[in-house]
Amino acid sequence: MIKSAPATLSSALGPILTKMTPPIPADGQTGRTLSYQASNGLVHVSTPLLLASAIPLIFMAIIGHRLDYGLAESLGVGVVRSFVQLMMLGVILHPIFKWGMEMPSVVGLYVLAMILIATNEAISRPKYSFAYQPLLTFATLLISMSFVCLFAFGVILRPSPLWNPQYIIPLCGMLLGNTINGTSLSVTNLTTQIMEGGRREVELCLSFGASSLESIKRLMKDAISVGVTPMINQLNVIGLVSIPGMMTGQILGGSPVTEAARYQILIIWLISTVMFSTVFMNAFVVYKVAFESGKHILRTDRFIEVVKDKKGKGIGWKRIRDSFRSFAGAISFGLRLLICCGKDRLSNRDSDGVTDIEQQPFFSSESYGTSKKCNLEILTRNRKATDSLKPFFEITEVQFSVPLSHTKRAESVPKKPLELPSSSSTSLNSLSQAEQQRILCEGLNFSLCKGEIGVVRGPSGSGKSTLLRVLSGLTSIDKGDITADGMSLSNCDMTRWRRMVRYVTQYKVDIPGSEWHSFSCIVQLPLGVFLIFSLAPRDFIIRLSKFQSFAKDREEDGTIRSSQGIDDTIAQTISSPMAADMIRQTISYIEQWGMKSENKHGGDYHVDKEWKVLSGGECQRMLLAIALASRCRVLLLDEATSGLDGESQRKVEESVLEYVKTWDAAVLWVTHSDEIAERLLK
Repeated sequence: MIKSAPATLSSALGPILTKMTPPIPADGQTGRTLSYQASNGLVHVSTPLLLASAIPLIFMAIIGHRLDYGLAESLGVGVVRSFVQLMMLGVILHPIFKWGMEMPSVVGLYVLAMILIATNEAISRPKYSFAYQPLLTFATLLISMSFVCLFAFGVILRPSPLWNPQYIIPLCGMLLGNTINGTSLSVTNLTTQIMEGGRREVELCLSFGASSLESIKRLMKDAISVGVTPMINQLNVIGLVSIPGMMTGQILGGSPVTEAARYQILIIWLISTVMFSTVFMNAFVVYKVAFESGKHILRTDRFIEVVKDKKGKGIGWKRIRDSFRSFAGAISFGLRLLICCGKDRLSNRDSDGVTDIEQQPFFSSESYGTSKKCNLEILTRNRKATDSLKPFFEITEVQFSVPLSHTKRAESVPKKPLELPSSSSTSLNSLSQAEQQRILCEGLNFSLCKGEIGVVRGPSGSGKSTLLRVLSGLTSIDKGDITADGMSLSNCDMTRWRRMVRYVTQYKVDIPGSEWHSFSCIVQLPLGVFLIFSLAPRDFIIRLSKFQSFAKDREEDGTIRSSQGIDDTIAQTISSPMAADMIRQTISYIEQWGMKSENKHGGDYHVDKEWKVLSGGECQRMLLAIALASRCRVLLLDEATSGLDGESQRKVEESVLEYVKTWDAAVLWVTHSDEIAERLLK
């Protein structure tokens, strides 16, 4: 604990917490000079000199404006806001420090207002927004601040009284000021990855039986790293490269250097704690928003892209005005939240910017037909009347649809991002669930037996890919039911369903690996730091073999073998394969399909090749080979050979047919090619 601290933190901080009016020199120098040295050794800076210090910054803004870098307006707004806000701070804090010593509620309300303003700033920066974002961000900041402040003031500092505003307000300000940046960076990174670069990776992992957390774990890890890296860098260089502002203020205020260092260590540790906890909680919030609870379905329709208005040039007085409006809006938000909580749904944008996003679309509804009849054609082999095979994969009265409207984009930055919606506002909420949907297919019935292949055909935009996504559980179903080997989609664990029913996309994906092995590229940097690049299909196979659904299958199969005395050789045909088995089988398939090994140093060239450098056809073959090696029972192939030449297509088809016979599997294949359909149905 810090026992040799000054009587109050204000005396230690010197010019930060003392009155802004400087002492009058005894020799009457006031008026003749713009600066003088006070009795405590602090050089006073007059208002004219303070304004003059902004000249170099204004000069840089002019250069940026002339070069059309787009920074002049933001820089001008920042200069004006910093001057006005800090000048107002000195005026506001003086009475608060006086009243707060007797009334803890004054201190609590001021800190609450600080958290509201920090919430407003944190949610205004990310590219994508989501419902309840203001409330959830406010809650994470409040929880982190409450925990750290109780520890700091109740255990470490123990001021008298405990709510001493000269301690609580400055420290809370420093904690919040540093946390805003990390929170914005992490949320921006994670939401952008979900909506753009990482979406296909997440859905690919889901299609291979990953849980929602397993599929997004790498994205969350990267987002958290982006958010906390600036603080980690600051922890490493503090005292060596930079002297922090608080320590500088204490030294200028006359505190001993060692005492200033103790306080700075305390503050930087508290800031790190608040930032780490807030970043972790916000990443978890985004994860929970991104997935449908209990179904492991990615809901990108829950995120709204906010497009900022970049029109207008110059200093941007309108932005300055809107910035101060946001301050009033934050205070109003807090008051209305206390009054209206439980009565109105919280919206993070004005009603003219976006509508409620719970039912906003994932697919383009305009590309589909308006007819409620299914425009899909599903072909299978002609079954003889004497066939008595029991359906293995069965679809009964299935209906699926897409929402009517698209995710709307805000045309400009909302003036009141924390405003609660009025009860009279109209949106899609006023419509019923059925009125918000456009039915793609209704009353669909078909079945596949073990060892059977079905072909799905139809015009572009008729819902072929959507059908496969519905059957694999990646998109919600409206009505009906789907069963596979007696397991019903409506009441089963979705990860176990996707472990049995495998959807293989036609798109090329770039999947960074999360493991390292002998084929990883290891680069040594100065100071003994190693970078490990593992971006190959081999890493993805290792990753999916560790999914819980695979582990559960192996555990259950082991229990069955022990109880029934099944031989290990026979047991290999019913158990989930280990990573080594899947890698060997994948290499075998791709070599059969024309992807011969070219690695002279051992291993397979294509399995250890980065995903991003694989061609479209190579990526299609690799994903299909991994799907076959994972030993699923139902294959849903979406144009699986569209990027291949005729010879490679036939080789892939032969392997799929052989797989169906060997494992008693069923295949549903989407294709536009009559030749492929004819060969598959022979």
